[in-house]
Formats: sequence, C-alpha cells, structure tokens
Amino acid sequence: MLKQLFLLAGIILLSSGAAFAQLSFQKGFVVLDKDTLQGEISYRHGTINPQEFSFRQQGQSEIRTLSRFTTAFVSIQGGDTYEQAIVMKDMAPVDFIWLRGESYRNDVLDTIMLRQILKGKRLTLYKFVDFKDQKVHYYIKDGNTNPVELGYKVYLLSDGGLGVTEFKKIYQTQLKAIAGPNDRLHSLINDCNYNERELKRIVGKIEQAGSER
Repeated sequence: MLKQLFLLAGIILLSSGAAFAQLSFQKGFVVLDKDTLQGEISYRHGTINPQEFSFRQQGQSEIRTLSRFTTAFVSIQGGDTYEQAIVMKDMAPVDFIWLRGESYRNDVLDTIMLRQILKGKRLTLYKFVDFKDQKVHYYIKDGNTNPVELGYKVYLLSDGGLGVTEFKKIYQTQLKAIAGPNDRLHSLINDCNYNERELKRIVGKIEQAGSER
C-alpha cells in the first residue's frame, strides 16, 4: 500500500512538472526594431513584469525567446500590452524593515518592459514591478516624451532614537503639473494614493479634462 502511495505521488509530481513546462500561447503581435510580427505569445503571468517572452510567428513552428532588450512592443489579444523603455528607477526601499534616511539615493538606469494600465490620446500610465525586490513603480508618458517615474518615497526620521516614518508624495506634484491650472483636479490629486486603481482614475480624469478644453 505504501509503495502504491509513493508511486501515485511520483506520477502526480511528474504530471504537474510537465504541465508547468508547457507554454500557454495567446494570439498577439510584437514589434522588433521596425518589424511588426503577428503570431502567438507566451510569458510568465504574475505580479512581476516579464523579462522575456516566448514567440511563435504566424505560420511557423519555431519558438523564439524575445528579451526586453530586443523587443520594442508586445500586445496580447484581449490581454496585457507591454512597451520597452529605458528609464530611471528609484530603487530606494519602501518596506519598513529596509527604510533608510531621506538623503539615501539609489537611482538605476535600466531597460524594462512597462505594462500599460491606461492609454489615452495624450497620456499613458504604466506599471512596473521589479523582479529584484518586487517594488512597485508607476510611470507616465505625456505625448511622445519618454516615460517618467511617478515619485514616491518612504524614509525614516530620527526622533530620540525611534524610527519615525515619513512619506514624500512627489507624484502629486508631477500630476498637478501635467493637469495644469485646475483647482478641481488638484484637489482630487491631493487625495490620490500611490496605487493602480487611484492613479488610473486620476490620470483618466486629467486626460478627459484635456480633451474637453
């Protein structure tokens, strides 16, 4: 009986490993340099932005691995859209146990795949979760400019030897500059927290206000 249980467990593990190894493809297209290729795309789903994509071009059987350095754009039909960008990343920690003082800086230039979370005629909002530390970054592009990170810092102030947490919501100043002189939008931005739902709502309102001018 014990041997049968071990045998069954082994079969389950092998089956699950084989299933994990199989790629799940979805229709879409990629842009490599100036070439737009239709086909099927597979990538690791999850909270962290993918570093590479598996691509099978339409009408071919070969599966190619596309890296973030060679892939300009990826669009999955009915799913995510990723755009390559060379940007500065603020890698200063925001988790309490790793916090440093206000003067601490750790800005890194990197090539990454930004996931679009809002695409307007003027503004595009992106999300990036770094595979190194799973820190969440948000970027915004105004027109044809390069995406810029919406700044958010958390640091420690010294207060009699006790760590006091301070928050610096730089993104609110950035969004007000993009919105222009608009008291109603500025008031909404003041109440906006640094998360996908609220940033998406605010950037959508800025986009809408701009189109109504």
